Amino acid sequence: MTESIDRKGRPLGVSILAILSFIGGIFGLYAGGLAAIGASKPYLYDYGPLSGLAADASVVFLVLVAITGVIEGWGMWSGRNWAWILSLVLIGLGLISDFVTIFLGDWLNVIGVLVLLYLLSYLWRPYVRTYFRRTGGTQS
Repeated sequence: MTESIDRKGRPLGVSILAILSFIGGIFGLYAGGLAAIGASKPYLYDYGPLSGLAADASVVFLVLVAITGVIEGWGMWSGRNWAWILSLVLIGLGLISDFVTIFLGDWLNVIGVLVLLYLLSYLWRPYVRTYFRRTGGTQS
């Protein structure tokens, strides 16, 4: 089965992943902004002296993950080789997270593992790998 390739040589699946990553990053930034507004009001989560710090750290982490998603989406759309590597790293972290939650009893994350394994296999397909090698960081 062949996948459709656009005129820039980008496989359709890479385009879809890039758009989803970019949209996820934008929504993450929005959520981070909302969380930051809530995190600035300590009376909303007064569970002890470190609860405010934990909330602030969570907001920072959420915003960093969201920024990473936007950057990854742009890099995948542009065919940057580093975006391919970043995608592999993020999939690996997702697999670790899913395996931990499965170990802790949340068996529904088996679905997440299957999706991530499929994405991993997709990124290693020869025509996808060729797209990222061909453009590798020199294309604007």
